[in-house]
Amino acid sequence: MNPIEVKAKLGKEAGGAAAAIYVNAPETLEEAEKAYGAEEVLSNAIANWKVTIQAGIRRMLAGGSVQDTIQAAYKDCKMGTALARVSDPRAAIIAKWGSMSKEERASMLADLKLAEK
Repeated sequence: MNPIEVKAKLGKEAGGAAAAIYVNAPETLEEAEKAYGAEEVLSNAIANWKVTIQAGIRRMLAGGSVQDTIQAAYKDCKMGTALARVSDPRAAIIAKWGSMSKEERASMLADLKLAEK
């Protein structure tokens, strides 16, 4: 086991308090399995992976992606491997639309109509 530092802080709205503590952590997968058990290590790994995937889903939702697009982006995801950022042009336009001026929207529509030809 090796001591590692774990830091956490509250946001400014909650007072900004912070703390740093040290805990013993295994240095290898084998050491983790011996100390905690294989099922517990796997359970924790999957829980962490879910949090990572949830963050990606939130990013995609914020970008205007829909369920089917998100599922397709994650169909071959692997634990420990970063998901390639997938650009969904339709979702990007929808996400941008709300912040565009009337003139920018008109210009975008004109460009899209020209692209049809």
